[in-house]
Amino acid sequence: MDGPELRPGQNVNFNFIAILMLGFDDLMRNAIELIEDSVPFNEDRVVSALSARGYAVSEARSVIRNFVFGKGLIPRAVINFNRLGLVDVRVDITLSPSSTGKAEQLLSLLTEDGYLISWGKSIGLSNYRTINAVPRAFLSDYRKVFDSAVSLGKLRDYQWFETETSFQYFSPDPSVFDFRTGNWKSGAGQVNATRRLKEIPTTKGNFDALDLRILLQLRKTAAQTPEALALSVGLTGSDVDEVAQRVNRLHKEKFITSVYLDFFEAGFLAPSTAMIDLLCRSTDNSLSSLEESLLTNPYLSAASFGVKALAALLTFPLSAFYRLQSALEKLVLSQGAVDSAFMLISWFESETFKKPDSASILASKYDGSRWAFDVDRLLEHLKGL
Repeated sequence: MDGPELRPGQNVNFNFIAILMLGFDDLMRNAIELIEDSVPFNEDRVVSALSARGYAVSEARSVIRNFVFGKGLIPRAVINFNRLGLVDVRVDITLSPSSTGKAEQLLSLLTEDGYLISWGKSIGLSNYRTINAVPRAFLSDYRKVFDSAVSLGKLRDYQWFETETSFQYFSPDPSVFDFRTGNWKSGAGQVNATRRLKEIPTTKGNFDALDLRILLQLRKTAAQTPEALALSVGLTGSDVDEVAQRVNRLHKEKFITSVYLDFFEAGFLAPSTAMIDLLCRSTDNSLSSLEESLLTNPYLSAASFGVKALAALLTFPLSAFYRLQSALEKLVLSQGAVDSAFMLISWFESETFKKPDSASILASKYDGSRWAFDVDRLLEHLKGL
């Protein structure tokens, strides 16, 4: 294992070097496990838990500060959209020739007037996979938008896929991702990972507009002090106790399922990183074996596993694409899935749920008791594109 480069006169932290040379991946794996269970993220609590597992406090804190925050990784809360009355809907859209140059306008319209929260463009094609968090009550109306887009000649066609459960997200696995350099490990990917699924409810819970603002802020970054979180949702420093109580309740009631480390914000992996977004449907409940296989894949970064519908996102070095896609295709075929769709997306052609205005746009559609959707307004704007 290569150590850090030392320069003449440089101060050396030998404890820090020891982390690099002795069991770094094991330490990082333990840190990730504790971070994922830390809601909201709390550095001192994670460091204390690592210390209880036998690691020196200085080692544990160095890992958090140098290889999490020092690499631009962001702890994000995983929101259970089902508890908000939202359904994760993947819609694959193929632009018509006349709309190829208007993709950005169409996607912006679906974000502002609809419920699109992220998207990715297929490499080399005019296909986009849109990820939408749609209120259950508006699913049929929302689908009319895509029907109308086809009728108006904006889209050539589309494919609609509803997930059964809210997505769960996973941090990069140390067996394939080098947290020291912030890059993929060469020749990795043949090992099995251990991903833990949470038991999460799918029914709508009770929440108000302030709860929603708190959730969306924690989705942007879970590494906020109570004081900063209170200010970010429009309260004052004197409201810290109320915010802390709400966060604890939202976690207890499974609005927040975990925390994961997101490396997309840092951007240091582009353009060597790609994603495969996999969708599968079955009529005979035959997806359990596929689920088990995907959970051992070290590149798995997000998944929604249902009885008859499965969706998974794998993030990996572009050089591993052909090997990974071939293995996935064989796996899917062997499980007897009746319908499946792969989409290869390059890192730099993906818009994740991190835009500065995404949280406020989604929050503005909830009045404290119900979601709002003006389908006629969206259809009228669609005609004007």
